[in-house]
Order: sequence, then structure tokens, then C-alpha cells
Amino acid sequence: MIEITTLLYDIIESVLPTLLLALSIIGSWLVFEKAGEKGWKAMIPFYSDFILFKIADRKKWFILHIIMYIIIALALVVILIAMLFGLLYFLTLGTFANGTIFENVAWLPIILTTCICGLGACVCEGIARYHLCKGLQCAFDLPTGIAVGLFFLPDVFLFVVGYNNRFVYTSGDGAQSVSENADTHLM
Repeated sequence: MIEITTLLYDIIESVLPTLLLALSIIGSWLVFEKAGEKGWKAMIPFYSDFILFKIADRKKWFILHIIMYIIIALALVVILIAMLFGLLYFLTLGTFANGTIFENVAWLPIILTTCICGLGACVCEGIARYHLCKGLQCAFDLPTGIAVGLFFLPDVFLFVVGYNNRFVYTSGDGAQSVSENADTHLM
């Protein structure tokens, strides 16, 4: 029984991230094409974010978005290095191996500052994401529920926006996109 459970867990652990990645790329591809961009741009990691902010007409928030990603990554590196050297050992067990908590206290301000900076960067990233969702809501004339979904589950709701024909790219000003005008002209 344990082997079957382990096998099932391993399959879910390997298949689910692959499905989410595919859903993310397909959703972004569809949204990009609705907005008149080339779909292949969805497969390039940071460039796809730039194009998404461009579609939402929030390019200045992209700069904050990238800076916050860098700060969060640096904070994670510092915390992982601290964990590697056992500097966070006292947080889990309450003491170091020899029973005293005060041996590596010199690292504590660095670790706490890193955690605070990382938390602040997460808040700023949330602000940038809010503005992205608000811009996409205006650009595609989305209902509030879809915009909230884009904030919390962007991969799923980008697919919904890209796949659903009710959501038309209007560039935030009510005019249809180039691809929509071309489709109308052909009819």
C-alpha cells in the first residue's frame, strides 16, 4: 500500500507543475495574441512579464516588479546560506547543539533584516501585481471577479481570459485591438 501511495505522490509531484507551466504558457500565449503581440513571447520568462505589463499599459510597474523579484531572491539566498551553516538552528529547536543560544547571535540582525526586506519586497510585489491586474481589467474590460482571480491565480485566469471570446482586448480605451479589427474586416 505504501508503494502505491508513494508512486501516486511522485506522479502528482512531477505532473502537476508541468501542467501548471503548460497552462501558464498557453494562457499567456492566448492573451498575447488577443492583444496583437506574438504568442511565442509568452515562453521567455522575464520578457513575457514585460509584455504583460505592456498590454496592461503599466510599464512603469514592471520596473518595481523586477526589482522586487531580485530583492526576494537575494533574501532567499541569505536565508538559505544561514540555514546551510546552521545559523537558524535555534529557531527550530530553541538552542544550539551545545545548549547555548548566544554563540551566533551576531548573525541575527542580518537574518532579521533580510527577512524584513524580503517581506517588504513581497508587499511591493503585491502592489505591482495589483496594478497589473487593474490594467488587464481595463485592457480587456474584465469583470472584478476575473481581475481578483488574476491577482491570486494568475496562471489559471490568464488562460480563462485568453480562451474566452467574451473578453476582447480594447487597450483600455474602448477601441478593439488590431487583430480584432482585421477579423472584422475579413467578414
